[in-house]
Amino acid sequence: MLLLLLITTPVLLEERNSEYPKVALRARAEERSSDDKMFRGRSNINDGNDFDDGIHAYSKGFYSVALTRFKKHVALHPKDPAGHNNVAEALMKQRKYEEALPSMLKATELEPDNHEYWFNLGVLYGHLKMGDKARAAYDEAVKHTNRKYDASWANH
Repeated sequence: MLLLLLITTPVLLEERNSEYPKVALRARAEERSSDDKMFRGRSNINDGNDFDDGIHAYSKGFYSVALTRFKKHVALHPKDPAGHNNVAEALMKQRKYEEALPSMLKATELEPDNHEYWFNLGVLYGHLKMGDKARAAYDEAVKHTNRKYDASWANH
C-alpha cells in the first residue's frame, strides 16, 4: 500500500546523490516496519534478495538503486508481475513515464485481476496526458475490487 500512496502524491522526493550503502541493504530486515511488509506486489520468489533490497532502497528514496534491483529480479523471473510493477514504479519516481509504460503493461498482462496494477497504469497514463486510457485503466481497477478510487488523478 505504501508504494501506491507514494506514487499518487503530487510531491516527488528527489533521489539522494550519495551511493546507497551496501550495509544498509543487508540491515533492511532489521529495520523493516509493518508498513514495509505491506508493499503491493510482494513477490513470492526468493531470488537472493534483489526484490527485497529493491523495496528497501525504494522506501529510503534511492530509486535508481531500487530500479537496478527490480530489473535484476525481472531478468531472473520475467513472469513475476510484482517485479514488473515495481520496475515501473521506480521509473515513475524518476519521472521516466514513457520508459515505465512497458513494465506496467506487462504487470497487468501477467496478473489482469490485480486492481492495484490497473490503478498504477491509470496513474501512469495520467502522467502521460492520456486521459481516456487513464480512465479506462481506472475502470478496470474498479472492476477487480470493491475499493473506491478517486478518479481525479485521471485528469492530469
